[in-house]
Amino acid sequence: MNRIGFVALGFVLLGAVIAAADYLTLFGSKTTTRLDFVTARFRIVDGVSGAPVFGTRVRCLQRGNDNACTLKDTTSDDVLSVLFPRHTRLARTMLFTKREELLLPDQKELYIYFINTGYMTTNITVDATDILRGEAQQVTIKMNPRN
Repeated sequence: MNRIGFVALGFVLLGAVIAAADYLTLFGSKTTTRLDFVTARFRIVDGVSGAPVFGTRVRCLQRGNDNACTLKDTTSDDVLSVLFPRHTRLARTMLFTKREELLLPDQKELYIYFINTGYMTTNITVDATDILRGEAQQVTIKMNPRN
């Protein structure tokens, strides 16, 4: 083996030792919080006829948070895609993500209000942890017409 081969082998071994030491967190780790969004879908229908209802808006409330969601622009006006913010705590080293933990709110109840000018306001209460874990399926919301 020539001189260049020994130098290359030395760098490879040094890199492997550094990677192993980083994996074992010998150089320490850093904890950060990442914000991302999870989407839940709600299909809005007339409570009497079952016909799609268009132009519905949404408002989400949670204790200590008066704006717990936002409406996402969608191509279908009778299916609302609602974005909910979620925070994830990450423990990272220089090269590796060691731990990822979803931060759940203290207040589990999330109140969602569906508002439409031609219909009575409909509200539902959901468990925020189901939504934040991404376990929510598309839910059909029946709205009653105003008299």
